[in-house]
Amino acid sequence: MYSLKFSSEARLQEKLDELRVSASKVSPMMKVVHECMVQVGVEQLPLLVPRLLDIMKKGVGLSTKVSAAQLVVSLVSQSREDLTPFAGLSHQQLIQIVYFSNTYSP
Repeated sequence: MYSLKFSSEARLQEKLDELRVSASKVSPMMKVVHECMVQVGVEQLPLLVPRLLDIMKKGVGLSTKVSAAQLVVSLVSQSREDLTPFAGLSHQQLIQIVYFSNTYSP
């Protein structure tokens, strides 16, 4: 009986997370953030990249982490050459973030 309850709660939690992520993708705030990303220049990258990685690593909530990941993808597609100096560090940190996120068990 307990396993059925846990299973349904896990599915409910997963569905709630999916809804939160979907809502965050189309929120007015994220639209504004994406519009502001166009203004990001090479001068801001040394401050922005580590902060985004930190949010992905320590952010509370799945939608926060997903939004930060979307911004990283947006940055890479927008200014790939400018991000080259951060590639090694960012790649290493992203692997750690994904690894530790997948092995976490509450």
